Amino acid sequence: RKKACAAYIEKQSQKHVVADQKHYDFGIGEVFLLALRPEGAKEEDKITPVPRVLAVTTMTLGGNDLMLHWGIKAERNRGWSEPPPESRPKDTVTKDGKAVQTKFAEVAQHVRAIEINNL
Repeated sequence: RKKACAAYIEKQSQKHVVADQKHYDFGIGEVFLLALRPEGAKEEDKITPVPRVLAVTTMTLGGNDLMLHWGIKAERNRGWSEPPPESRPKDTVTKDGKAVQTKFAEVAQHVRAIEINNL
Protein backbone atom coordinates (compact mmCIF):
# COMPACT_ATOMS: atom_id res chain seq x y z
CA ARG A 1 0.00 0.00 0.00
CA LYS A 2 2.73 2.45 0.92
CA LYS A 3 4.60 1.88 -2.34
CA ALA A 4 1.46 2.33 -4.44
CA CYS A 5 0.58 5.48 -2.49
CA ALA A 6 4.09 6.92 -2.89
CA ALA A 7 4.04 6.16 -6.63
CA TYR A 8 0.70 7.93 -7.05
CA ILE A 9 1.91 10.98 -5.11
CA GLU A 10 5.12 11.11 -7.15
CA LYS A 11 3.19 10.97 -10.42
CA GLN A 12 0.68 13.64 -9.35
CA SER A 13 3.45 15.91 -8.07
CA GLN A 14 5.31 16.04 -11.38
CA LYS A 15 5.76 19.57 -12.69
CA HIS A 16 4.76 20.88 -9.28
CA VAL A 17 6.53 22.08 -6.16
CA VAL A 18 5.26 20.85 -2.81
CA ALA A 19 4.44 24.06 -0.90
CA ASP A 20 3.33 22.19 2.22
CA GLN A 21 2.58 18.63 3.26
CA LYS A 22 1.12 16.77 6.20
CA HIS A 23 1.15 13.06 7.06
CA TYR A 24 -1.18 11.32 9.48
CA ASP A 25 -0.90 7.66 10.51
CA PHE A 26 -4.12 6.32 12.04
CA GLY A 27 -2.94 2.75 12.51
CA ILE A 28 -5.54 1.45 10.03
CA GLY A 29 -4.08 3.55 7.23
CA GLU A 30 -2.33 6.77 6.41
CA VAL A 31 -3.45 10.12 5.00
CA PHE A 32 -1.18 12.47 3.07
CA LEU A 33 -2.15 16.09 2.33
CA LEU A 34 -0.08 18.03 -0.19
CA ALA A 35 -0.36 21.66 -1.27
CA LEU A 36 1.08 21.96 -4.77
CA ARG A 37 2.22 24.91 -6.88
CA PRO A 38 3.29 24.71 -10.53
CA GLU A 39 7.05 24.62 -11.08
CA GLY A 40 8.40 28.06 -11.83
CA ALA A 41 5.64 29.92 -9.95
CA LYS A 42 6.36 33.62 -9.63
CA GLU A 43 7.46 34.85 -6.22
CA GLU A 44 4.24 36.89 -5.78
CA ASP A 45 2.18 33.74 -6.48
CA LYS A 46 3.76 32.07 -3.45
CA ILE A 47 1.73 34.20 -1.02
CA THR A 48 -1.64 33.35 -2.57
CA PRO A 49 -3.58 30.17 -1.81
CA VAL A 50 -2.18 27.10 -3.51
CA PRO A 51 -3.93 26.17 -6.75
CA ARG A 52 -3.94 22.42 -6.09
CA VAL A 53 -4.42 20.30 -2.98
CA LEU A 54 -4.04 16.54 -3.06
CA ALA A 55 -5.44 14.26 -0.33
CA VAL A 56 -4.24 10.65 -0.62
CA THR A 57 -4.96 7.74 1.70
CA THR A 58 -4.19 4.05 2.10
CA MET A 59 -7.36 3.52 4.13
CA THR A 60 -9.93 1.36 2.36
CA LEU A 61 -12.48 0.54 5.11
CA GLY A 62 -13.40 -2.81 3.56
CA GLY A 63 -14.57 -1.22 0.31
CA ASN A 64 -16.97 1.23 1.96
CA ASP A 65 -17.02 4.89 0.93
CA LEU A 66 -14.43 7.07 2.59
CA MET A 67 -15.24 10.77 2.93
CA LEU A 68 -13.13 13.87 3.55
CA HIS A 69 -14.97 16.49 5.64
CA TRP A 70 -13.45 19.87 4.83
CA GLY A 71 -14.00 23.60 4.71
CA ILE A 72 -12.24 26.95 4.41
CA LYS A 73 -11.02 29.13 7.26
CA ALA A 74 -9.89 32.42 5.76
CA GLU A 75 -9.39 34.47 8.92
CA ARG A 76 -8.44 33.52 12.47
CA ASN A 77 -11.38 35.18 14.18
CA ARG A 78 -13.99 33.89 11.75
CA GLY A 79 -15.55 30.48 11.58
CA TRP A 80 -15.40 27.85 8.89
CA SER A 81 -17.19 28.19 5.55
CA GLU A 82 -17.88 26.02 2.54
CA PRO A 83 -15.33 26.17 -0.25
CA PRO A 84 -16.42 27.88 -3.47
CA PRO A 85 -18.36 25.61 -5.86
CA GLU A 86 -15.64 25.81 -8.55
CA SER A 87 -13.09 24.23 -6.21
CA ARG A 88 -15.24 21.28 -5.14
CA PRO A 89 -14.32 17.95 -6.73
CA LYS A 90 -16.88 15.56 -8.17
CA ASP A 91 -18.81 13.63 -5.49
CA THR A 92 -18.83 16.59 -3.08
CA VAL A 93 -21.94 17.34 -1.02
CA THR A 94 -22.70 20.28 1.25
CA LYS A 95 -23.25 19.56 4.92
CA ASP A 96 -24.11 22.46 7.20
CA GLY A 97 -23.10 25.68 5.44
CA LYS A 98 -19.67 25.46 7.07
CA ALA A 99 -18.16 22.40 5.37
CA VAL A 100 -18.55 19.88 2.58
CA GLN A 101 -17.80 16.19 2.24
CA THR A 102 -15.97 14.70 -0.72
CA LYS A 103 -15.78 10.99 -1.51
CA PHE A 104 -12.28 9.60 -2.03
CA ALA A 105 -11.92 7.95 -5.45
CA GLU A 106 -9.95 4.74 -5.86
CA VAL A 107 -6.90 5.63 -7.98
CA ALA A 108 -4.84 2.45 -7.49
CA GLN A 109 -5.18 -0.78 -5.56
CA HIS A 110 -5.56 0.24 -1.89
CA VAL A 111 -5.03 3.92 -2.72
CA ARG A 112 -7.77 6.57 -2.72
CA ALA A 113 -7.39 10.24 -3.53
CA ILE A 114 -9.11 13.60 -3.88
CA GLU A 115 -7.80 16.51 -5.93
CA ILE A 116 -8.98 20.01 -4.96
CA ASN A 117 -8.33 22.83 -7.41
CA ASN A 118 -8.89 26.60 -7.58
CA LEU A 119 -9.12 27.41 -3.88
